[in-house]
Amino acid sequence: MSNTVFAPQTTRDLRRANQQALLQLIYFNGPITRHELSALSGLSPATVTNLVNHLIERRLVMSVGFEESQGGRPRETLSINPQAG
Repeated sequence: MSNTVFAPQTTRDLRRANQQALLQLIYFNGPITRHELSALSGLSPATVTNLVNHLIERRLVMSVGFEESQGGRPRETLSINPQAG
C-alpha cells in the first residue's frame, strides 16, 4: 500500500483541497473564527475569507455568533451546518 500524498494539479484542485482542509478544521475545532482558521491552516486571511464565504453559500458552514471584541470589530464564529448532511 502506497502513502501517496495528493498533489494539487490545477487551481481548482488546490481550492478544493483548501476547502476540505478548512471543513475539517471547522468540524474538529468549531465553533471557530476565520482568524483562528487562518492561523491553524497557514492560509492567508483573504484566502480563508474567500473559501469560507463559498462554503457558507453552499450551506456547508454557518455563522453561530460573535466573539467579544477587545476594541476591534467582533469576530464571527463558524460551525459546520448540521443540516448539510
